[in-house]
Amino acid sequence: KSEYRRWKRRTDLARRPGPEVPHSHGLERFSHGDVDHRPVPDRVAGVDRRRPAPGTAAAWRGRYAGEVNTSASLGYLQMSSAQIEQNHPWVVYRGYVRIDSYNPAESVDLVTLRNNNGLDNFDFFLDNSTGKFKWDLKGATSFASSSFTANMGQWYLVEARVFYQATTYTADVRINGANQTSLSSSSEVSTTMKTLIMGSNGAAKTNHRYYDDVA
Repeated sequence: KSEYRRWKRRTDLARRPGPEVPHSHGLERFSHGDVDHRPVPDRVAGVDRRRPAPGTAAAWRGRYAGEVNTSASLGYLQMSSAQIEQNHPWVVYRGYVRIDSYNPAESVDLVTLRNNNGLDNFDFFLDNSTGKFKWDLKGATSFASSSFTANMGQWYLVEARVFYQATTYTADVRINGANQTSLSSSSEVSTTMKTLIMGSNGAAKTNHRYYDDVA
């Protein structure tokens, strides 16, 4: 718990004046069917942000979750630089994700923390070749995977802490509270966090997933 608090003190996404609130993106309100207060995702595709879930099965808690259901198309929620306070070296992501189905020939893009250089961003996704979660900073040389395969229809709490303002980027990851393999990527250009993307905004894919309680 103390370590998580240290992570939260470094949360620079969508910071607000005054005391830090536990959910800073507005997406926690999926649980109540209300995502209209700011900040909210300013770009969406293939998403029903207010869909009443059938019972509680399609939400981590409450009646609502952010649903992305695509068929050979883009599907994402995005918070761009207009929504995220800029010029911060650290970024922390925390949220629940669930995958119900996907095309076995395609990976499932889940979270991208894009920096202002637009290169060697932190990506978290499902590797279709192994069925495991995978994350990277530089896809060919700096990556790691979970030790377990992901179960379809199961919620996972994903936490990532990423540092961009140095010539070596770093990323720490937890899944369901368990520490995962950390990453570092050297010979980088110092930069800061820019955009949060949950899903695929660059490649048309087929999958069905949910997000809830994002902070």
